[in-house]
Amino acid sequence: MRFLADENFSAKLASWLRSLGHDVGSAAKAAPDPAVVNLAKAESRIILTHDGDFANENLYPSSAHAGVMLVRINPLHADKIRSAIARTLSQVPESGWAGRVFFIFEDLSVEWKEGRFLSPP
Repeated sequence: MRFLADENFSAKLASWLRSLGHDVGSAAKAAPDPAVVNLAKAESRIILTHDGDFANENLYPSSAHAGVMLVRINPLHADKIRSAIARTLSQVPESGWAGRVFFIFEDLSVEWKEGRFLSPP
């Protein structure tokens, strides 16, 4: 899968995704959110972020992006985040991301617009 890591997304987690064979680009430091969304859409990349602004349908309608993975695990614990991301990627095919926002929690993932809950594997 193709991802774009927002500036607030851990470089170590991006590297981990690369080690799994994913294509992970990185947004420029201090890039404004609209620029991140535009780059991700232009390159057909799913945005990796902790920034809730990307879930705002008024700012970024589903047609504006190729998908968003919004990680909401606090405190930011790498092992828990890796596990939650792996769980979500095993349940959502690449074709299931376009224009959708998935909130990633420690124990479940939720597709925002449809209200679809993804249960643990």
